[in-house]
Amino acid sequence: MMLNDWMDVLKSFTPKEIEVACKSWLTENDRKKPKPADIYNLMVSGRTRYREKQEDAEPARQEAVQRTDDERDRADEMLRKAGYSIKRMP
Repeated sequence: MMLNDWMDVLKSFTPKEIEVACKSWLTENDRKKPKPADIYNLMVSGRTRYREKQEDAEPARQEAVQRTDDERDRADEMLRKAGYSIKRMP
């Protein structure tokens, strides 16, 4: 019965998420044996923090792509002025 409880809790998480949650449990708690809900809550909060970091990074990533496109356009223009033909792969 106990094994089934753990399997139900862990089945939707990656091995890395499980590892991080278990290590976190060991460093932050006095109880030696966590309950399935304890580890589950740590994994859910870890996913939430990961998503928040990804959302925070998205505007910077968009800006970097735009800057790269602008730089590419400037380089193309410089090459055209120098007499080179620009052919880009799709």
